[in-house]
Amino acid sequence: MGLTQYYASDNIRTSAAEALASLIKCAKEAQPGHIAGIQELAKGYCNNIIEAMDGETETEVLKNQAAAIKDIMDEAGENLLQPESVDQFSGKILEFISQSENRIQENNKYQEENAQGEEDE
Repeated sequence: MGLTQYYASDNIRTSAAEALASLIKCAKEAQPGHIAGIQELAKGYCNNIIEAMDGETETEVLKNQAAAIKDIMDEAGENLLQPESVDQFSGKILEFISQSENRIQENNKYQEENAQGEEDE
C-alpha cells in the first residue's frame, strides 16, 4: 500500500492502486464467507488511496486512483459504506474536483498572461 504514494513514479502509484482490487478478489476467493474481513480490507485500501489522492497532482494518476476505488468497492460488494462514510467520501470527491478546477483556472490564467506578454513584445 505504500507504493500508492511512491512519488518517484506515476506508473508505480497507478499500478499499486489498480492492484488493490485484485487483492480483494483474491481474499474473496480464499475466504468467501468472511465478508466482514473483506469489507474491512476494502475500506483500508480505499482510505489508503484517498490519502494518496490528497497529495497527488497528476490528473491521470488521480483518474486512475478514483477508478481503483470504484473497482475495490465493486469487488467488496454491497453495504461496504455506511452513511457517514458516504458523506466523507462525497466530501473528498468534491474537494478533489474543486482542486482540479482551481488548477485549471491557474493554468488558463498563466497561459493568458504568457500570450499577452508575447503580444506586447
